[in-house]
Amino acid sequence: MKGYGSPEFSSIEAGVMMYEISKKDLSVASFFAVHQFIGMAVIDALGDQEQKDRFLSKGMTFEKIFSFGLTEPGNGSDASGLKTSARKVEGGWLLNGQKRWIGNATFGDCIVWARNTDDGDRV
Repeated sequence: MKGYGSPEFSSIEAGVMMYEISKKDLSVASFFAVHQFIGMAVIDALGDQEQKDRFLSKGMTFEKIFSFGLTEPGNGSDASGLKTSARKVEGGWLLNGQKRWIGNATFGDCIVWARNTDDGDRV
């Protein structure tokens, strides 16, 4: 990721860093992986400019901690089979569904994967 206070590590540098952290404490490595490689990377790749400006610099300083909700009962982590739906309502989104595991959920600001019913069930 470029900008937003990022140290701009290459993929290899980030992988080596995660490997070294994992050798000492897998739970810390899991936290960083969910926060950086799933949470922030999703916003960087798929978010609009307002979302990037709103969240990425705060993620770099850990003012925001990202969590990730994809896994569903009976479906696992298969994004193509998502059952959870979302539709735009005044003030935000209305979610309908269940998640089995959400990484960093007990303390993070959540990214929930769902089908957008307003946009033809696009994930």
